[in-house]
Amino acid sequence: MRLKKVMAITLAAGLTLGSIALAASSDPAQQPEALSASNAPADTEPPMVNPSEPGSTPTDAPTDAPTDAPTDAPTDAPTDAPTATPTVTPSDSPSPSNKPSLSPVTKPKKVSLTKKAVKVSGKKITVTVNKVANVAGYQIQYGTKKTFKNAKTKSVAKFSAKTKKVTIKSLKKGTYYVRVRAYKKSGSKKVWGNYSTTISVKIK
Repeated sequence: MRLKKVMAITLAAGLTLGSIALAASSDPAQQPEALSASNAPADTEPPMVNPSEPGSTPTDAPTDAPTDAPTDAPTDAPTDAPTATPTVTPSDSPSPSNKPSLSPVTKPKKVSLTKKAVKVSGKKITVTVNKVANVAGYQIQYGTKKTFKNAKTKSVAKFSAKTKKVTIKSLKKGTYYVRVRAYKKSGSKKVWGNYSTTISVKIK
């Protein structure tokens, strides 16, 4: 009985020593690696994979391109247009009272014409006009009818100190009626006086 107990104790001791020997015979270089792996921080980045090495493929796509596109358009152009137009031109026009007023022009006096003032020489008639003061000129009217229908006219400006005669040329044979009137100017218009007495002459 005592022999069986001794054998059991011896067998148990042998198993314990075998376990210790097996543990001691294992690779001691693997123990630090396991220790370092267990002590590595949890947030350490994974090792980079070299694409040139065979059998290694990247797991994630590169993130160099921006992920968000701009949402607002550029605001370089002005947003507000001018609402008021420039007032370069004057807003008030001059009233008629500001214009210079022209004094009324009086009617010229009647021209005095006598028989001796109208002379015939061949196919022409010479009319000597008696001057009227303060006039711009004279108009001689002549024709073959007393009513002066279809009559012709010849105008002359103020006479010089030496000349106050008007010659009508290239007349045909017959009786001609002649009269004269003076005129003044009012701006671009003419103010006429009354005609003189009508004088008749014959062209032979």
